[in-house]
Amino acid sequence: MAVIIWVFKLLNNDMLYEGIGYDESHFVWGGWCILKGLVPYRDFLEFKPPVIFLTHALALALHGYSDFRFRWFFLYFPLLSLIALYLALLTRRIDKICALALILAIIHIWLNHHFHDSSLSDTESIGLTYYFFALACLIARTRFGAKLKVVGGGLLACCVLSKEPFAASALFTWLGCFLLDAQRSTLAADAKSYFKLTCIGAGAVVLALCLYLAPTGGLSHYVHMVRGYRRIYRDPQQSFCVIWGRFAPSGDWFKDVKAQWDRMREDFLNLAYLGYLVPFTALFALFVPRRSILLALAGVLAFAGGMWAVTASKCQWVHYYSMTMSGLFFAIILGVDSMTRRFASPTVNRLTGWILLAGVFVALWPRIDEETDRYRSVANAYEEGVTGVLAVIKKHTTPKDRIFTTGAPALYVQADRLSAVRESTIADPILNFYPGKTDEERLSGLRAQLERNMPKVVVIEPLYEGERVKHMKLLVTPFLKAHGYKKETDRIWLRPY
Repeated sequence: MAVIIWVFKLLNNDMLYEGIGYDESHFVWGGWCILKGLVPYRDFLEFKPPVIFLTHALALALHGYSDFRFRWFFLYFPLLSLIALYLALLTRRIDKICALALILAIIHIWLNHHFHDSSLSDTESIGLTYYFFALACLIARTRFGAKLKVVGGGLLACCVLSKEPFAASALFTWLGCFLLDAQRSTLAADAKSYFKLTCIGAGAVVLALCLYLAPTGGLSHYVHMVRGYRRIYRDPQQSFCVIWGRFAPSGDWFKDVKAQWDRMREDFLNLAYLGYLVPFTALFALFVPRRSILLALAGVLAFAGGMWAVTASKCQWVHYYSMTMSGLFFAIILGVDSMTRRFASPTVNRLTGWILLAGVFVALWPRIDEETDRYRSVANAYEEGVTGVLAVIKKHTTPKDRIFTTGAPALYVQADRLSAVRESTIADPILNFYPGKTDEERLSGLRAQLERNMPKVVVIEPLYEGERVKHMKLLVTPFLKAHGYKKETDRIWLRPY
């Protein structure tokens, strides 16, 4: 466990001490809004399920935002999930060296900066953290088995409610965890008990969220947002990912699938990233089908569900592959567990563990060596998208005043000022989400919010400026002119009264 903690902290340094990322700013803003008493989806809107904001709210409540101290939560929270998984593996009498090799294998790829924009505070990593906690509860063999099944079901629900595309991998993982210990003699009774206990846990999470969102009106707005996913993610011509340039539909389904497969092989499914896992996958292929065809099928489908999660929106951002890691490592755990079950000899299992550990060590050591020699201090200070903006906000506003930025919403958190609109992203690719037949009609809701809240300061961020041409032309510029805003600098405008 000391080795796990040391390696995890060492490889996480690169992300722990980095400046805030663009996507990360949206999530931390959501958590900050909750701490300000705002209701998700009703008072602030980001296209993510509620658990992500609640998790960030907890991180901010525990550590605060200054110097990005909230990042420490996203150091020990995922670390604890891996420690829980390690202990769960030991309860199954898996050799401790095998278990260590498996956890280090997870750390090696999960804490690869290639798969993250900034830190482990992204939605995919948070969902994967809940997934590993859930998996630990569902596979552990202890006298608290029934209670852990309830907790595991709730944590699996938290995983999906952190990022919806986890659903397929989570579903087959849930099924596979049952098959892992299913007994033919009591199959029906065990299935009924497993279904009941895990559903109680999942239902409790869903009920708690409904009790939080329904009375405040947030639930209806959440449902409306989910219904809008089809327009912003599934429309073959007007989806977010098509307009953003992440996917170019050809009109031929097979060509589109091949294009996504080719990108997946380039970004993730290759020996450069996964070669060190070949011995683990060999254990799955050798021992799981012999143990149970259904169990092997569940493992394969969990991995396939993780791959589908990346392509569901057709964006295929590289950080999405954290979702694929869920089913991948579930299948690997099935292989190690089945090998342990096949060979009762501690010597065979220990020898296998050392072989697996040696393979992981060869892949891991160059990174450990590099990070050991690298000096780290504190996180970078907040980088102003517009020079001097924080000083202007402090001078011309009070905590009761609203501000508005066309850029990343981390500015609201840093300045400790509420936004004049509920939307987190001001970008043309999401115009299709808003109701209306013309762009003017679609932007009328944003204009109404600006008119109602009248921001004291308006900031025109240069970042991704080419992606908000319509917003500037039809919304921001007309609003500034209509109310006589005065230019403080080229990118900062002040309300004249």
